Amino acid sequence: MSIRVPTLVGLCLMSLVSGAVAAPLRVQVGQPTCRTNTAAISVTASGVPVGARRVRVTVRQHSSGRVVGYVDRVPGRGATVRIRIAIKPSALTGCTVKSDDALEVRVTLRGSQLPVRRTAVGRINGPSLSVVDDVQADVPGNSAPSIELVTIPAPAPVVGPTAPALLLPGTTRTVSGAVGAPVTEASGLAWSQSEADVFWTHNDSGDSARVFAVGWDGIIRATLPLAGVVARDIEDIALGTDPGGAEALFVADIGDNSAVRASIDVYRVAEPSVLGLPAGTTLGAVAPHVIHLSYPDGARDAEALVADRTTGDLYVITKREARSRVYRVTAAQVAAGTGVMRLVGEMPYGGVVGADACAGGTTVVVKTYDAVRVHQSPLGLVAALMDEGSARPYVREPQGEAIAVDAACESYATLSEGLGQSLVRYAP
Repeated sequence: MSIRVPTLVGLCLMSLVSGAVAAPLRVQVGQPTCRTNTAAISVTASGVPVGARRVRVTVRQHSSGRVVGYVDRVPGRGATVRIRIAIKPSALTGCTVKSDDALEVRVTLRGSQLPVRRTAVGRINGPSLSVVDDVQADVPGNSAPSIELVTIPAPAPVVGPTAPALLLPGTTRTVSGAVGAPVTEASGLAWSQSEADVFWTHNDSGDSARVFAVGWDGIIRATLPLAGVVARDIEDIALGTDPGGAEALFVADIGDNSAVRASIDVYRVAEPSVLGLPAGTTLGAVAPHVIHLSYPDGARDAEALVADRTTGDLYVITKREARSRVYRVTAAQVAAGTGVMRLVGEMPYGGVVGADACAGGTTVVVKTYDAVRVHQSPLGLVAALMDEGSARPYVREPQGEAIAVDAACESYATLSEGLGQSLVRYAP
């Protein structure tokens, strides 16, 4: 299949100093890459100042006003940040921006050491025209911004048929170091989008209300207690965002083996940074935002929670039915802290024990005890979950209930319950 891509223009950002203007921050936007039902763009920012603690990129479709891509990252110690952003394929036609539409790419740098937050907005128009049409920044005083425009030419057209690359192929399996106590019944897993070598996990029932940051080496980097929470049966953890767009952990106390609970709870806390902390650090207890939920059709046992970063909705997936049921928690219910979930459909199979969504809102990785499947749909997560899905490589674990996908939607990781179990990565 022949694929055409537009020439994209790098975004223009401002100098991030008060007073005199320093060298400009340079941002380059790469060409879209497309696979079956997925698409992504890459952004490289160089000259990121020391005071910048977060880099946020939001891609919005002009015609609908919907967010079609989102990433929020800690820039790390280097001055160059490379970010790959999954975007909804529906925003493109043949891997190009629709001729009568545009994509607005907004880049924001934040940090306590910066005098103000800085934002730049670029617009990518149609298949052939790309312009920066709006640049803005909260510049203190009368400082004039430094602007630098970077254009990346389009590559030569692909000639002849090409087979689309398989999403999340999982062809390379890597077993990491064993995770030690007190993580003995890891039932959920979330892969940090801001610190790529950090995973968040938790124990099943029987532990106090706390989550753990774990590195690839299996070492527990930090423990985060949840203040004022009595854990009943925490079964999954997901990464999403809070109403302000900051990274947030959603801890799902949704397990109910006998289906007798009148309600379930999901706890939202800001994802803390563990960068530079000594191993084994216990962070200060945090009182979470509590989301008190009930089912519309009676109690259910569930072990999977999915966060949709594009809408703010959550999805609870049941375990014990022959066809696992999917219930939606709307962003409004999340904000209100209470609500009756809505049944939105049944999956083609049952026994779901874990799930995680890619940032673009079109792809979900689902785990049962025996298999891993990838579900995709340009229509969103509900449509994806109703699809048959396609199997991916997976070596059965003793009691594997945890799965997470990376920020680029390229690799997935699993973890089993039991003492001394290893994180396992399935990569391209």
